[in-house]
Amino acid sequence: MIHEAAQYLIENKPGQLYVRYRGEKRKMFITQNDTICMVHKGRRNWGNPFSDWEGISKIYFPETEGEKERKMVEKYRREASKATFTNPFIRDCLKADVSKSLYENNITTGNSIDGKIITLSSIRNTIGNGEALRFQRAVMYGVNYRSYRFPFRGYEATLEVAAVQQSSESHNAGDVMGYLSVEYKGTGNGYYYLLINDENFIGYDVD
Repeated sequence: MIHEAAQYLIENKPGQLYVRYRGEKRKMFITQNDTICMVHKGRRNWGNPFSDWEGISKIYFPETEGEKERKMVEKYRREASKATFTNPFIRDCLKADVSKSLYENNITTGNSIDGKIITLSSIRNTIGNGEALRFQRAVMYGVNYRSYRFPFRGYEATLEVAAVQQSSESHNAGDVMGYLSVEYKGTGNGYYYLLINDENFIGYDVD
């Protein structure tokens, strides 16, 4: 009977597959001549024909797009559950349907920074504790706030808090939104993150 790892490589030729072999994570691949090989340690894509199938204790099958989407939605739900404040974004995260994408759940615009987290502590390390503390207090007390534009990871960033005093069709009174804009120097284009809990910003939009 053909081994699962061999079957996967044959069906997904050309391709590669990670396995746990003799206690170590190793990479396998299949050649144009249908020879299955294991990559040598210290090499990237070179190895010898493989036959020690009993030495494989685990197979790391690549995730399907559906599995990736589900895990991404679960990540937003998990991070949002830690928040001590609320807003439409937080509520959308908490009620998200894992059978749908982030975009379909109205959580992000569907972009390259989906799921990417920037911590408030990393910003604190850049601009100092004072400005970060003012941002935290604005979130805690529900007051508007906007920082100066500061250098961050080769870009220019801005922190902002928008507090809602009166209910509307889209917001409830008491909602607090936290924003992090990471833009190219001297422009209004870049990467935009929303505060998903008291310590983390998470990817939302790219412009």
